[in-house]
Amino acid sequence: MNNPLDFEEKEVPESPRRRKGALLELIPIALIVIGLYMRNQGNDNGSEFLILGGALASLFYLLFSWYMFKVEEYKRGEVALSVLVGLIFPFGFLGLVCYYESWPYATQFINIALISAAVLFALCLGLFIYNFRDERASIFYRNILTRLLIFAALLVRLHPDIFL
Repeated sequence: MNNPLDFEEKEVPESPRRRKGALLELIPIALIVIGLYMRNQGNDNGSEFLILGGALASLFYLLFSWYMFKVEEYKRGEVALSVLVGLIFPFGFLGLVCYYESWPYATQFINIALISAAVLFALCLGLFIYNFRDERASIFYRNILTRLLIFAALLVRLHPDIFL
């Protein structure tokens, strides 16, 4: 009679989810939050934090978007989506910095980012549903959808003059 303890242990493969890029996102976002908090408290030094955080976030997403969304290995279409997200996010971050610093073209930057994010969200949602059974692709699209949704919500919340 076989005892359950006699069986060899089943090896569980490593999950395809790897989140090494999370720290790259947290540093500039924290600087933006600190800058906004300082500006709301009436501190003029908040502008430096806001500009630095917006510039770093734009730079990180522009240069490292492929790294932040990476699960295991990319397929051809996923590389293109990562690059598109890496191009859309800097428009939004720079638009917010321009808005809070009263620089020109802030609304145009944010509108471009929001419209592009909405189109990309719809495309990624369709691809997520299509690739739902593929665990690796499902995680990739879920990561992009989550970031796009949070990104758009922040832009809408932090910019009261949307689409004017």
